[in-house]
Amino acid sequence: MDCAKAITDFDPRVVPRFLYSREVIVRALEHRQAGESRERAAAAATADGQLDPELVKRWEKRFGLIDGHLVAIDPPLMAFPTRPATSMLAAPAGSRSPDLQQEDQWARSPPSRP
Repeated sequence: MDCAKAITDFDPRVVPRFLYSREVIVRALEHRQAGESRERAAAAATADGQLDPELVKRWEKRFGLIDGHLVAIDPPLMAFPTRPATSMLAAPAGSRSPDLQQEDQWARSPPSRP
């Protein structure tokens, strides 16, 4: 039976869905761990030194380094707000049943024209 799935085997130098190679990301993060500023780490990470420091900031949030190896950091989970269920299931404001003593406006037809 065919599962109709395509499997991609990436080169170890490639980080899927990222523009820069694993080596550039690791080099930038190593410079940051050494205490350099984001600007200096960005300049030292690539040969031309044209890396945006904001990109290094995003990599710091997304990846960690363990023994020189890139490790993905899971994004933080957002907890659902905890509200009591009674606030959502409150009693309706006022009575929903019709008052039988009152005349129904829609029961009579519009006035006829002479």
